[in-house]
Parts: sequence; structure tokens; C-alpha cells
Amino acid sequence: MTPIVFVAACCALLTLVLLPTRTRRLAATVALIVSATGVAASLVLPTPRLVALAGRPHVTTLEQLARRTPWELPTIVHFVAFAWLAWLLAVFCARWPRRHVVAVLVAMAIAAELLQGLSPGRTPRLTDVGVNLMGAATGLSIALAAQWVRRALGQQDEDVAT
Repeated sequence: MTPIVFVAACCALLTLVLLPTRTRRLAATVALIVSATGVAASLVLPTPRLVALAGRPHVTTLEQLARRTPWELPTIVHFVAFAWLAWLLAVFCARWPRRHVVAVLVAMAIAAELLQGLSPGRTPRLTDVGVNLMGAATGLSIALAAQWVRRALGQQDEDVAT
């Protein structure tokens, strides 16, 4: 991810947090569909194909950044992808009981790894299910924090699954 893409993503996230409820839900719906499709595609594509799509220089930069952490790049990608999907799901399915959102996230975390087993050169790992779930918990926590901030700013609405 280039710095420009990262800044654009952060701005989009901040915008989604501050948008009025109806607009935020529409934007979250579109983002959820696009993001889920992208994550699903990345799970079944062979690693060399993913590197080609992302661009070797970008992947090299991300690998260098990942070396500064205790996690490998694929682990970071799993975590961030599921944090993002969980946040979007919490906004998109704001009227769902929280237990339903959690059930969908658990199913997605497990299905993601099973899906990887169908792709040549990809291996499903139980530890990745755990990372997916940690990312999902983080994304859901961010969504709840965003709801708290909006309420503290006087925007009374039900934006996150309760």
C-alpha cells in the first residue's frame, strides 16, 4: 500500500465515522461488498499472483515494515482485513443484535481459512483463524468506540450492532 492509498483510506474511514447515519450506512454497504469481494479474491489467488497484482515494490515495502513487528506480513494482512470487515459489518448491520454480528464474523474467519485450502499453493492454518478473530474483535471495538464518539458529539443514532 502506497502512502497515498493509506492516507486516502484513513480519510475515507474518518469520513464514514462522521457521516449522517443513512449516508454512512449506504457508504458502508458499498465498502463492505467491495471489501468482502477483495478479501475473498485474495484468499483464493496464489501468492505470486497477489504479488503481481499489488506490485513487487509495494509488497517489498510492506515486508520491510512487517519485519519491525513480531508478525509476518500475511498475518498482518489477515488481521487488518478482518478488522476492516468487522468495522464495516458493524456499521452495515447496525440493527442486528451484536451476537449475530459476532456469529457472522466467526463464520467468516473460519470460512476464509477453509477457502484457502481450495487454492493451489495456499494452506489453511488454525492460527490464522485466531488472527482473523483478533482482527474482527479489534474492528468491532473500533466501531463501538466510534459510536461512543458520535454520541459524545451529540449525534444520537444507532449505528453499531447492539
